[in-house]
Amino acid sequence: MADPIGAPDLQTVGEFATALRQLREANGNPTLEALSRKAGVSKTVLSEAFVGKKLPSERTVVAIAHAFGADGKDLAARRRLLDLDAAPPRSPKGRGFGKLTLAVVAVAGLIVGAGIGAGATWGFDYAAAAQKAHVSKTVVTDAAKIVVKNGTDPANTACVNDAKVVASQTETHDTQLQIIYSAACHAAWSRINRYDGKATGNEISTSIYRKIAPNAKDRQSTTEPDAQSAYTTLLVRPSADTEICANGSLTLGGQTIDLETPICF
Repeated sequence: MADPIGAPDLQTVGEFATALRQLREANGNPTLEALSRKAGVSKTVLSEAFVGKKLPSERTVVAIAHAFGADGKDLAARRRLLDLDAAPPRSPKGRGFGKLTLAVVAVAGLIVGAGIGAGATWGFDYAAAAQKAHVSKTVVTDAAKIVVKNGTDPANTACVNDAKVVASQTETHDTQLQIIYSAACHAAWSRINRYDGKATGNEISTSIYRKIAPNAKDRQSTTEPDAQSAYTTLLVRPSADTEICANGSLTLGGQTIDLETPICF
């Protein structure tokens, strides 16, 4: 069945939730219990998705669409496009994401992986637009408004309130690498997302570091098993002239694959 949602220009988590409710209503408005059994998603997660309390993960979005007989590509592509300026995902551990029941939550928007060929339905390639690399220059002009320390989980700080993606690059094996920066905190963290559908049994890793001192003690790194997405702890930017870079890698069948090019800002 085709995706019945008519308007692709979703701008907020609330509007995305409205689109999900429209999909649910167009298919008989089943109870959360019935939908939970069919989609394999908990009632709590479904409720949060439909009311707009939290941005649902890619897995949840696709599971909902499949439960209604839709392929989910349009919803997934719109989710990705809206997440380009997102703050880091939150997770129980602060840095990693769960295994098969992964819930990727972005504070300010929505992201979906490379390789989903959506957008043609609306005459616009949402997937390509979301994958397009972008780098914005953020200049530190005054003292940090929020004092944080290296190694702090950004999800446990107020840094997420003004966080923006300042560098983003689609890499090999349907992988996306990003640097997220908080001007209020003068701090950054890196995030890696894999969309090859091969997270189970493999790992993803990312690091963020000062360009002039890539192996210094303030380098922040994370490795997550069976995860589609992961992010590092905070790296405080010591000055406006400090260039920060991030790199990443993933494993595939026991082989470690380094991403082609670090990104910097």
